[in-house]
Amino acid sequence: MRYRVLCLAMAFGLLGCAATDDDLPAATLDLTGDGTGDGTGTPGPGADSGDGGPTDSGDVADGADAPDGTDAADTPDAADGTDAPDGADGTDAPDGADATDAADATDAADALDGADATDAADGADAPDAADASDAADATDAADATDAADATDAADATDGADATDAADAADGVDGVDGPVLECLSNKDCTDGDPCTKDRCNLFVGTCSFETIADCLPEPECAVASDCADGNSCTADACVGGECKYTELPCECLSNSDCDDNEACTADTCLAGACGHAPIADCGACKTVLAVDFEAENSLAGWLEYSGTTENAWQRVTKRHVSGQHSLYMGNPAEWNYVNKNDDQPWQELETIEGIRTPGMTFPGGPGQLVLRAQVWLDIEDCIGQSEYTYDQFSITIEEPAETYNEVWHKCDLEETWQQWRAIEVDISDFKGDSVEGLWLYFESGNAGLNATEGIFIDDLIVELCPE
Repeated sequence: MRYRVLCLAMAFGLLGCAATDDDLPAATLDLTGDGTGDGTGTPGPGADSGDGGPTDSGDVADGADAPDGTDAADTPDAADGTDAPDGADGTDAPDGADATDAADATDAADALDGADATDAADGADAPDAADASDAADATDAADATDAADATDAADATDGADATDAADAADGVDGVDGPVLECLSNKDCTDGDPCTKDRCNLFVGTCSFETIADCLPEPECAVASDCADGNSCTADACVGGECKYTELPCECLSNSDCDDNEACTADTCLAGACGHAPIADCGACKTVLAVDFEAENSLAGWLEYSGTTENAWQRVTKRHVSGQHSLYMGNPAEWNYVNKNDDQPWQELETIEGIRTPGMTFPGGPGQLVLRAQVWLDIEDCIGQSEYTYDQFSITIEEPAETYNEVWHKCDLEETWQQWRAIEVDISDFKGDSVEGLWLYFESGNAGLNATEGIFIDDLIVELCPE
């Protein structure tokens, strides 16, 4: 019959019970928790006094704590290959894998032997000091910089190649022997008809042998053969040879004779300057010129009249050139009174205007000018007469009835009741086509109109050089 022995620990004592059965095999007990027996079959705490047993042989060494194996050797750094051309070796990066052996930090299984109260020898397995850091692995010092690769000193300059001394001057590249003066007779010409020109082919030099009794051909036959184009020399042919005699000279070319006058032709002849006037140079280009001498002087003119007695007309009473001028007024009474035909005792305002034919003003350089001779016997520019009464002006009419006043009676600052010349710059109208020039008078009232009126002579429009 097989049975097991049970041991109970009681609160008031320790009762040990045992039974022996020859039929039972020897028991192997594991009190260490490490899965192995102590080999004697006798249980007991290894350090407990009083059990009379020997020391627990199983505590000599913790079976799980095998000595730390030898750390694997760091793989040798690969040999530096053949040095690349200078410049390829930067800096060898650190060997990343050798920083720290992570597995050696702490042997976790060695913290405590659970079943043993305190293994004095084993107390707590401190970190394996030798394993904390593999000092030799921190940095492979030899890999920091391959000093030998910094610069291939022998390659800096191939000294022998600096200058090929033997090439400095060699027979072919420097001067290849003596320079040949000629290769044939035609290479030897001195321009003298009385020498024989020869080339010595053996040494390549020229020789010039005088020909006996040789007379050179004459240089000239007449003086014109000696013309040198210099107006400051007298050219002559003497005995077949040209002779040149210097002359007093004002100029050598036409440019030496520039007088800064646009209307002269500047020339240099036999060393003397000439300045011939150029025909029609500097003349004004006339657009309109009327002196009122011709009976049809007003042909094509447009007249505007507001009275029966007064008008613009040719007269002989006053004039500057010729025997006629243009007059505004009543030549029967030599005034510009406007009588009322219906009520003669009541005078009216006088309005009279006349326009020249249309014209096109020239463009281009120069000044476009309006000129005329005027004789005025109307109200002057004092007080209201300046802008209200007896207004007389010259106006340019452009297309679409556009009127541009270019002269007014008050522009005349000289004494009136005598001939005065006026000149007006109308260059702003250069190149324009206009309907004509208006001579326009408006009295503004019937008072003070018994004076002589207006005379115009030599009306001109022209483009002149500035």
